[in-house]
Amino acid sequence: MSQNLERALLGLDRAFRPQAKGMAREIDPRAKLLVALTFLIAMLSTPLMDLGRVAAWGIPIMVAAYISRADYFSLVGYSLLLLPFVALIGLFNILYEREVVASLFGIAVTKGWIMALAITLRGIFSVQTILLMVFATGIYPLCGAMLKLRIPTLFVAQTLMIYRFLRVLLIELQEIIFATQARSAGIKRYPLRLWARIISELLIRTIRRARTLDMAMRARGWQGDVPLARQQYVWRWRDTLFLFAWLGVVAVVRFIRL
Repeated sequence: MSQNLERALLGLDRAFRPQAKGMAREIDPRAKLLVALTFLIAMLSTPLMDLGRVAAWGIPIMVAAYISRADYFSLVGYSLLLLPFVALIGLFNILYEREVVASLFGIAVTKGWIMALAITLRGIFSVQTILLMVFATGIYPLCGAMLKLRIPTLFVAQTLMIYRFLRVLLIELQEIIFATQARSAGIKRYPLRLWARIISELLIRTIRRARTLDMAMRARGWQGDVPLARQQYVWRWRDTLFLFAWLGVVAVVRFIRL
């Protein structure tokens, strides 16, 4: 448990700065953000019954991961953490859409199963796109690009504070786990009652930290502005080529039937 928390803390620390190498790191964050937003809009607007086209959206993600020199299998592993939540959304389609549209090895495939699988793929690909965007850009440059593109400051501040507060939350959880291990006499599996106490203690510490953070920000006169707005970005020709090249890829996957 403690090792998993340490890996999560290291992952959050790496998220604050770009990890991509080569050309992907030199591209203007605004160009990468525009590509990511266009990609998400085009993918989420793909009809659910067009399962082949929905699955095809995974190819640009793999290509982008290769260009950024990111570990695609790690992206898949992180995205699968949300698989139960995404699958739960598609479950209702299985229950209500019972029209048979195909037969696979003698097994009737209903419309609901196809829609549920498409919803699951779109959710996984969306998470992978966001994770890849953070890997290639970093949280600070990404939030700065959001401000430059006139995205509301409140949304940008919330995004930045969530990442900042996640680290504090993981540190608090790590301290609770260490204290529990020191008093558990080598017990590796905790009973449900102990997990309930750990979660309740974490909730109390989270609320306490949030109040302290709110008072500190108010004491410093914070009024919703984000200092990242002072960052300077220079748009170059390679950024324009990058933007139009990926927009072309998105258009091909979305509208052209291969």
